[in-house]
Amino acid sequence: MVYGIVKQNDGHINVYSELGHGTTFKIYLPIVESAIEKAALAIQAPSLGGTETILVAEDDDALRYLARDVLNDLGYTVMLARDGKEALEIYAKRREQMDLSKSE
Repeated sequence: MVYGIVKQNDGHINVYSELGHGTTFKIYLPIVESAIEKAALAIQAPSLGGTETILVAEDDDALRYLARDVLNDLGYTVMLARDGKEALEIYAKRREQMDLSKSE
């Protein structure tokens, strides 16, 4: 039955047998390109990036600059604040320019 299914799908079977070690069956089936292409089309990553302006408040300098660099690379305009107090000051002065804001 297995042999018939494999042959109907243009595959083949190799059988290896050694006395005292058992038998191994290897089944080879052809790749179906259309199925791979359909699967690749079905799995599409969400688009990353945008054009919005984001306020990032972070007290760690390295993390603050890393967040800025990553978001800039994705197309965002980034405003940085060293802490919550500075973030509130920036927000009060420039809130109309911000699309997204995040604080600690």
